[in-house]
Amino acid sequence: MKRNLRIKGNMGIIMKGGILYSFHFGVWELMPLSLKKLGYNLGIIVNRYSDDKKNIITIFFDRFLYWFRSFGNVRIFYKEDTMKIINFIKSGGLLGMLVDGNKFYSKFEKAQKLSRFCNVPLIPFAAYRKSGTGILEIGCDLNKLVEQRPLDYVWFYKSREARQCSVD
Repeated sequence: MKRNLRIKGNMGIIMKGGILYSFHFGVWELMPLSLKKLGYNLGIIVNRYSDDKKNIITIFFDRFLYWFRSFGNVRIFYKEDTMKIINFIKSGGLLGMLVDGNKFYSKFEKAQKLSRFCNVPLIPFAAYRKSGTGILEIGCDLNKLVEQRPLDYVWFYKSREARQCSVD
């Protein structure tokens, strides 16, 4: 975390804000702070792990992740913060989100809809390590990267929607 990621790709496409999307791939958690250090107004959409049952472990985990993810004044949004997200993007903010779930592009349609509504570009990104160097690639081919580096992809649980459907 202390070293900056080396940036690859066309940074000009994110100069006026937009939506960056990726998968649970590589060191995705380092993207927000890396771009924030370069002066971008950055926010991310995250999930809560605690639910209405108020499990102390998941509450602690949510608080820890909020603290970790908000380093450098990165804005944290939850999916129910729709108007805050729209206002942030329309004011020139750069929003990061992961679009995978039980499939690679489970939430991609929502990202597309938000991009069209806010009239901003929707750009793929990947953050990963290669030969001991952290790389943040803007405008990459996510499918190709996962194919080339399958061990960098991490998804190990069923999404909440799938769990709720299987319980019903």
